[in-house]
Amino acid sequence: MIQNIPNRLWQLIHSLPICHHLSERSSLWGLNFPLCCRCTGLYASLILGFFLNGFLKIGYTKGKRTLIILIGLSLITGIEAVFEMVFEIDLGNLLRFVTGSISGYAIGTLLSVAFLSKVE
Repeated sequence: MIQNIPNRLWQLIHSLPICHHLSERSSLWGLNFPLCCRCTGLYASLILGFFLNGFLKIGYTKGKRTLIILIGLSLITGIEAVFEMVFEIDLGNLLRFVTGSISGYAIGTLLSVAFLSKVE
């Protein structure tokens, strides 16, 4: 029974409509992920950014400049994806993972500010 938990979790994640799940874009460092590398980095870092900022107060200082930087960082994945489509080149899974991670952390930080900030 316990041996089937990782397999069931893998199947559950793979069945969710949150990623395209292309197998050629789901492996990195010899590991196969249930999501593509971009989505793996994005969702893992989103959770990390949300909790680090929301509960430990790491990663965000109040101010317009910080907000603009976080919004800019959250756009990196979209820019990289559009660049790949327009120029029809494959930048590789490592870059997808890195850009997804940067965007995910920024989005997680922004979400934590939006949902966990005290109204003044």
